[in-house]
Amino acid sequence: MTCYIIIYCPRNKEEGYFLNKFINNISKYEYIDLSDRVFLIVTDDSALVVRDKMARDLFPEDSLFILRSGTEAAWKEIEEERVEWLEKNL
Repeated sequence: MTCYIIIYCPRNKEEGYFLNKFINNISKYEYIDLSDRVFLIVTDDSALVVRDKMARDLFPEDSLFILRSGTEAAWKEIEEERVEWLEKNL
């Protein structure tokens, strides 16, 4: 399983509608949100497959960035629940 960092940047007037569709799609993975636009998922899918699955319901001008996590991470002021997820999956 691979952990990916996903950044979603909606660029339309109906941001809430598309954000809800995005969260509905991402909830099909084991995931955690680090902010309202930054998510981490764990999957066997490639970055391209994740992108294609996530982009299906997005507004055409929305930005989506997917990056496979590396070997090192650091954080500050992250809730304990999220820290446990990060330690398990990164």
